[in-house]
Amino acid sequence: MSVSGVAAARLAGEAPRSLLAGTTNPESAVFLAIWAHHDGDPDTALAAARRATELDPDREFARLLARYLDTGHTRADHVYDTPAAFQAFIRGGGNVRLYSATHEALRRHHRRFPAPTVLDVGVGDGTALLPVLDARLSRVDVVEPSGELLARTRAGLAESGVPHRVRHARIEDVQREWDGERWNVVQSTFAFDTLPPDRRSGVLEWIRDRCDSLVLVVFDVPDTTRPFSPEWFLPVLAKAEQGIREYTEHRDLVGLGFLVPVVLGFFDAGNARANYEQSVSSWEAELRNAGFGTVSSHHLCDYWWQPAHLVEAAR
Repeated sequence: MSVSGVAAARLAGEAPRSLLAGTTNPESAVFLAIWAHHDGDPDTALAAARRATELDPDREFARLLARYLDTGHTRADHVYDTPAAFQAFIRGGGNVRLYSATHEALRRHHRRFPAPTVLDVGVGDGTALLPVLDARLSRVDVVEPSGELLARTRAGLAESGVPHRVRHARIEDVQREWDGERWNVVQSTFAFDTLPPDRRSGVLEWIRDRCDSLVLVVFDVPDTTRPFSPEWFLPVLAKAEQGIREYTEHRDLVGLGFLVPVVLGFFDAGNARANYEQSVSSWEAELRNAGFGTVSSHHLCDYWWQPAHLVEAAR
């Protein structure tokens, strides 16, 4: 049965278990595995993932999905809390070129101000921030909810000599403390994707009144509201396979600890999502709705998942 046929059966109310025996191609088997996982049927999910690897042993996403489902897995919204896999992910594959382009874009933006003050929201381990630190910066403030990721950023800031403040917190948690602050640049590289939309709007409105410019680096992701549609599922499966294959030495670490749970999160309408990505046009609309009067974007870098863009906004 094709992916389209399996998707139609799902819409007709059939159960994934009833379709497993008739699955003859690996894409349909992965679809069944993710559907069963979404519906809370772990036995069928694991059996379908194993079926996908039997049908095509060279499929790395299917292999890792089967291992993930077999050994117990981390909720997708916790992938940043145990960051070894995430750190291996951002330091390999297409991320090397992506972050090089990000560094240059941030440097250009900082140069618009003679001695900029910067707030980095969701700074992580400083992969985007630390390489762009220089003596021109008059102060850098960072906010990050993961203590393990933040430790590297804290050490790098101390070594740089740039005046700084570090907060182990979510951005919402520092709004009262920093209510009277203002920055030339508020920046965030992919971190705003992790904020649910119902939380993002208030954060953006708070930032709007406290900065000269906001800079976001985001992926231009098509509508994710129908992840089980074949038109969305098949390209995502192909991209996930491509992304995993960019890693050799740390493939299993990256796949099991980050990429597989993130992909599964797209199919969960609840709280297990690792991110809430959207299109660049949706980001622009969201920023305008938050009160930013000037909003623009441009292509930053091609990437296996989706193209990365720089989005700039000012009041």
